[in-house]
Amino acid sequence: MDELIALLGRNWRLLLLYPGGLAALVALLLARLLLEDRRNLRRGAERLRGREIIIAAAWLLTIALLPLPQTGWPYALDLLVLLALIELPHWTSIISTPDRAPDEIAAQLAPLLNVYPLLALSIALLGQAAGSLVVHEINRSGGWLHWLGIVGWASTLPPLLGLGPWRDRYTLGTLSALRRVAHMGLLLAAALPAHNETPTVMALEGFACLLLPLAALDRWWRGRSEWWIGWQPWLVVAFALVAASTSGAVLLARLR
Repeated sequence: MDELIALLGRNWRLLLLYPGGLAALVALLLARLLLEDRRNLRRGAERLRGREIIIAAAWLLTIALLPLPQTGWPYALDLLVLLALIELPHWTSIISTPDRAPDEIAAQLAPLLNVYPLLALSIALLGQAAGSLVVHEINRSGGWLHWLGIVGWASTLPPLLGLGPWRDRYTLGTLSALRRVAHMGLLLAAALPAHNETPTVMALEGFACLLLPLAALDRWWRGRSEWWIGWQPWLVVAFALVAASTSGAVLLARLR
């Protein structure tokens, strides 16, 4: 406990200012303003009770742990662990809500299950490019394989975050917006180099480069998910072939 208190004391800016705390709340407000209708901005704030408060606290802590530029968190964090900290509470919230019918739960889980294979392959490409799944190693790597993984990951965000044709009444409110901010922050942490010379303003610019296209897509792409559903299997196959070929090339190089 003493070590934990000392760790939090040395890194209080990460929890209270940036990337957590004040910065996360501003990002949350921007996400709600741009990704929701104005009449729905107050919807969901009063519904944060019990389990929802715990989930929101877990996501705020996850955002505070992200290795964004000029953060300097002392512990190396695995990308899969951070992703699980975002998705597992979301699944718990969906499955354990008592007033939802089974068909509603299935309808909300289906887009996630459909897009997870492409997300997993994109993360695999990032891991191959960096030789590690530690976020600090990933955001210090580069090359075409790295950026292909970033592009593949970004392409999963609309169905993953419930935007455009995947929007429903459960993707409104503070909790859903906070999950969207956590996902966008995690993608930025993998894409932006977290070196000491990287300015903090790059995190703001990167967030704007994600949020604005997603907001435009959310308003333009309504009721036309068939286009993505038709292309998604081909993207999964293409990414799987790239991952298999690159891993096979590495294996052959080691055998030689």
